[in-house]
Amino acid sequence: MEVNESEKRCYGYCSQEVTLLSFLEMCHYGEVVTTLTDLIQYFREKPRIVDSTAGAAVAMLLKDDDGDLQVLLVKRATRLTDPWSGNMAFPGGRRSKKDADLRETAMRETLEETSIDLNECQFLGTLNSLNSNVVQEMCVLPFVFSCDKTPKITLNEELCAYYWMSLDELRKSKGWSLMDRGEVPSYLVEGEVIWGLTYRMLEQFFSLISCIS
Repeated sequence: MEVNESEKRCYGYCSQEVTLLSFLEMCHYGEVVTTLTDLIQYFREKPRIVDSTAGAAVAMLLKDDDGDLQVLLVKRATRLTDPWSGNMAFPGGRRSKKDADLRETAMRETLEETSIDLNECQFLGTLNSLNSNVVQEMCVLPFVFSCDKTPKITLNEELCAYYWMSLDELRKSKGWSLMDRGEVPSYLVEGEVIWGLTYRMLEQFFSLISCIS
């Protein structure tokens, strides 16, 4: 099943190919995803299409905290050279010519920014690649990982804070925030506004688990 053109424009898909992770397909097949174990099983059983045209990658790292599914988000430091300066984001960045593929990009950037070695975590799969509205020519592919234990984090100069955020609290916090560009859809947790590309990635992930029974 393929997402139609208006839905692609809304979510900013980079490629004409849409993976099996679109919420329309999830609901079409009546999938039920409730726990990290369910997610691991889902990704294991479903084929994924990796968009090799993307020029950047991020890592969505999950952990289970006594039944509460949490995701790692970082806050980018204020830097004039960073188009996402001060924003909440996932660890990641642009693909290097030395990277064998985009998964290696996500892993390298995560290690550089947070000191987390994703080789010690479980790779689950990918979401759909999305275009940035800030740097419109940039297409970003999210990779999903899970960790059995909370990794030690040391931030580099590109980041100023990190948060393990409850996905349940994130979903409940959904609303609107007034930013420089006007009022935008967002999540608001621990005083931090999550909007833009990171918001759209989370929306896509929540689509995956939207058919919880």
